[in-house]
Amino acid sequence: MHLISKIVLLSGVFINPQLYAQHPVQKSEDPGQFAAPTDISLLLSGNYGEIRSAHFHAGIDIKTEQVEGKNVLAAGAGHINRIVVQSGGYGKALYLQHGNGQVTVYAHLQHFIHSLEQYVRAEQYRKKSFEVDLYPPANLFSFKKGDLIGLSGNTGNSAGPHLHFEIRDKSSVPLNVLRYGLAIADNIPPRIQWLAVYPLDEKGTVSGSDSTLLLPVSRRNGNHFLTENLIEEYNVSKKFLEK
Repeated sequence: MHLISKIVLLSGVFINPQLYAQHPVQKSEDPGQFAAPTDISLLLSGNYGEIRSAHFHAGIDIKTEQVEGKNVLAAGAGHINRIVVQSGGYGKALYLQHGNGQVTVYAHLQHFIHSLEQYVRAEQYRKKSFEVDLYPPANLFSFKKGDLIGLSGNTGNSAGPHLHFEIRDKSSVPLNVLRYGLAIADNIPPRIQWLAVYPLDEKGTVSGSDSTLLLPVSRRNGNHFLTENLIEEYNVSKKFLEK
């Protein structure tokens, strides 16, 4: 029997049964406000919220037909508020701020459009550094939804050609791109491998412990079941469950 006090149940897909803290998933204010950041079909090689070595994946990775040089488009009207060039990380990346304060991020690019490349090159020479982190004035580089802003690539910490795309809120917290109505082909249902039960706060316990309890899950005839009868009773009131 596992007695549980002040807990949260989390079911999901885990390659490695480890849990990391993350910001709560945000809902879109307007599911249609952003357009696709490419002019090719949106097929994903990486999804929002995937567990990486030390973090959750903050955006989506869009396949670029295994090549570089695909058009990268502004997902919405706005201005470039940050440009990053680095040997690791996001490689060549653009940050486009929109009227509502949200920011879209385009990473691992091969090239920026000519005006941006000229600006970056001048700053690299001025700073005498290939790696730069630039914050151009708001009126310097403005774009409309669908404008060309660069070409996809394989720069930075990238294992193959693709576009990493994010949507962030005003506080730079990554939002779930999949909530914004983009036409992403996905017909593979999720498969739950583990059920995680973890304390809600420092006073909560799971079976008398402040550690996460991981329970293996099996799948039969399209339904999911606990592999073992490891939870027989919850010390949780009906009132708490209905909250």
